[in-house]
Amino acid sequence: MLLPRRREVVDEPTAAARCDGWDGYPTSRDRLMDLLARRRIGQTLFVSGDEHHSLACKITLRAAGDHACGVTAWSVHSSALYAPFPFANGKPSELSDASFLTRRGTAVSMVTTPAPPGDGFGVLTLPNDGQPPSVTWFRAAGGGRVDPLPF
Repeated sequence: MLLPRRREVVDEPTAAARCDGWDGYPTSRDRLMDLLARRRIGQTLFVSGDEHHSLACKITLRAAGDHACGVTAWSVHSSALYAPFPFANGKPSELSDASFLTRRGTAVSMVTTPAPPGDGFGVLTLPNDGQPPSVTWFRAAGGGRVDPLPF
């Protein structure tokens, strides 16, 4: 997943060498954040899976020296439909919403909302009226739908 970052990487940046996601490639992630901020490319949505987390993360980017409002992007991540080994699943406490600066000075801040725990999937809604996207989580254990998370 693009963001949020793993707490272990925030606490100890050398831990990034053990990561195979975006945390393992901080230079590439920083360049992407810089590009979006400098060119003011907002309303960007990153969708991912396979991290054993389900969450929605609202990202705000502000390029160095830019005094206008920042641009907004989102990272939506869905876990497996069926994950029978709870010990292998990620926990919200393993992630960090700590703000950071890229090497070029882009300020990156985020707010993450985890989905309810359990197997299931997320459904993205992308309104065409200028409203932000939303995601509704469907969970097997709960037998149905969880209210959508607004961004």
